[in-house]
Amino acid sequence: MNFVSGRLRAPVWIVPLVIAGLVAAFGVWGNARLRQTIEGQLAAELTATLDANVTALEIWTTNQMKLATVLAGEPALRAHTLPILAATDGATASEKSALAELLRGRLKPAGYGIADLVDTNLMIVANSMRDGRGRSRPVFEDQVEKFTELFATGQPVLITPFKPKRPGGGGPPPGAGSRGDGGSP
Repeated sequence: MNFVSGRLRAPVWIVPLVIAGLVAAFGVWGNARLRQTIEGQLAAELTATLDANVTALEIWTTNQMKLATVLAGEPALRAHTLPILAATDGATASEKSALAELLRGRLKPAGYGIADLVDTNLMIVANSMRDGRGRSRPVFEDQVEKFTELFATGQPVLITPFKPKRPGGGGPPPGAGSRGDGGSP
């Protein structure tokens, strides 16, 4: 009788152990499926967000190019910029101030605060913020390649970075030529 009661007791503690093993296996499988589902949803959401950001940046870039093209072609701005660019000995403070005032009037409604007038020697000869004060300075070294592309193609170019590093030596950037009159830029 002791032999029979021992055999009957063994399945009593084995059944909960088997059930616990099945529950653990089901839990591991469920956790893996849940993780897969959440990762898939997260990947889909991040992809959708990234696609939306790329589209928004493409639209923004296109609008910036259009705005720059319209401003560059505006007769009043051209009338102020051409004498400044043509001046071999530097433009007068009043010419630069007039351009700065005109630029601010065009940029502020568009939500911008600053614009630079750059000559083909890669020198910033006027600015919307300086009111004619200060000397010309070279463009930032990080922007030389883009300005070179702009002057080579004649097409608008989006120039970044928006927060460029200051030039090191203060002299003209590498590859900047003279103004053609034998003097320095």
